[in-house]
Amino acid sequence: MKHSRFKVLVWVGAVSAGGLALACSDATGSANAGGAGQSNTGGASSAGTANTAGAMNAGAAGAATGGGNGGVGGSLGGSAAGGSANLGGSATAGGGVAGTAGASGGAGGTAGAGPRVVILTYNDRTATANGEDAKIGNDWPHRLPLAKQMLTDVDPDAFGIQEATDGQVSDLTPGYRVLREAEVAIFYRADRLEALDGGSMKLGVFGNPDPWGDRWVLWQRFRPVFGTKTFYLFVTHLSTAGDNVPQAKQVFDAATAKAADGTPTVVIGDFNYDAAGTLLGAGFSDAVSDHLGTFHAFAGGRGGPRFDFIGTKHFTSIESQVYTHADTSHSPPVYPSDHYPVWARLQLSP
Repeated sequence: MKHSRFKVLVWVGAVSAGGLALACSDATGSANAGGAGQSNTGGASSAGTANTAGAMNAGAAGAATGGGNGGVGGSLGGSAAGGSANLGGSATAGGGVAGTAGASGGAGGTAGAGPRVVILTYNDRTATANGEDAKIGNDWPHRLPLAKQMLTDVDPDAFGIQEATDGQVSDLTPGYRVLREAEVAIFYRADRLEALDGGSMKLGVFGNPDPWGDRWVLWQRFRPVFGTKTFYLFVTHLSTAGDNVPQAKQVFDAATAKAADGTPTVVIGDFNYDAAGTLLGAGFSDAVSDHLGTFHAFAGGRGGPRFDFIGTKHFTSIESQVYTHADTSHSPPVYPSDHYPVWARLQLSP
């Protein structure tokens, strides 16, 4: 099993007339013995081992507000309240977005129970396909406002993306810190979660080689700032060629090892097949109650395959949603991606 030294992107909270300001540095913290691997650049994989430390604020202090479109709920609810769902209206200013409202509230908890966290998985549809997608008005510049609206509506404590390019990661970084391995990345709110140790593993090739290159699973252990209980978050993106089931088993085996001592563990990502059977067979719970399709190829509807999952051990799923917003002021409608984002509010086992 390989570990890597992550690239961490830190939003420095400044917007100038010239645009967004980003600072980039390797994750700090104590490196394991032999961990001299180099940081990833432009999505290249790396060797070596290092633990990430990501302790402090990524620039998003306190609660966000919703600007009239279904504001996000309270900031860190402390130990007494987990942030009630504040599901506001679904339209953005200008009235173009239709769909269901998102989640709310920061990492908190309920009296006598473990803390709650909102976790989201989002295949952002690589910006390298902009030429093709622009023909139907769904290239990344058109989709980015909907992606940002989604993050406002759902207000995740942490989320994972697949098919990430450097530009897309930069576009989604404000308010979050980022850990990345090739085209998968974990974003987290440093004012809600403390990043502890993490790692990554390159998945095997089973059957035909993948034209998109190596596939990875990336993980990170977090501690909600109000509490002592920790949890692991795994994010992956499986092959579009060959047999995905062995890759999925590699992911769930790695996650099971982390959960063996009772640590709450959540696995999210685009599996590129209906992985419900593999997920349940590995002893994980399906945290999402909506089992309809999540891949729609910019056509909308729910009749496509279900590729995007949130699987848990030692968590209770409080609520979940497949996020189906679209900007219907355009024809055809504009979506955040050719996959629907999926989120769940999870309570850690006490």
